Amino acid sequence: MARERPGAIDYGSSGPGGINHFVTEYFCLRAGIQMNHVPYRGMPPAVTDLVAGHIPVLITTMPSAAGVVREGRVRLLAYTAPGAPDGSPPGPTVKEAGIDYESDIWWGLFAPRGLPPEILTRLNTEANAALGDPEMAKLLQTEGARPSPATPQAFSEILRVELARWREVATAANIKLD
Repeated sequence: MARERPGAIDYGSSGPGGINHFVTEYFCLRAGIQMNHVPYRGMPPAVTDLVAGHIPVLITTMPSAAGVVREGRVRLLAYTAPGAPDGSPPGPTVKEAGIDYESDIWWGLFAPRGLPPEILTRLNTEANAALGDPEMAKLLQTEGARPSPATPQAFSEILRVELARWREVATAANIKLD
């Protein structure tokens, strides 16, 4: 529909410059479509307007939309990454649906520049141990994330790649800080 009517489809986000704004603009770039951004003050009002039919598209986390999806009030079209949260409805990924797109949720542990190496090593060891805990894995899964222990060097590389991707999206979509 967006290909047939460029710029005629609105999508919601949790606000300008938020992750939902970025991942939807990234989707638009990868799909070769143009949609209009409708920023909300958080995800709950965006989900409410999706249910009410005021916006036709919303990319959000499964926990934010699980209730309305399970109730059949909105339709899940696709997941943005493999590995849907436990108990989530079945559905394809965007990539499986034919668009070369994947966007995953991740969190990282940051420390001040110049942190003594022994403290950085200890923090990394403890964080990786926590990520190896089955209860932590279960908690992350409910948020649509997977534990991914890493070294500080590997995380720095992930961050470098992610920053380059999102910088490209910000430039292409003209997303600016207000």
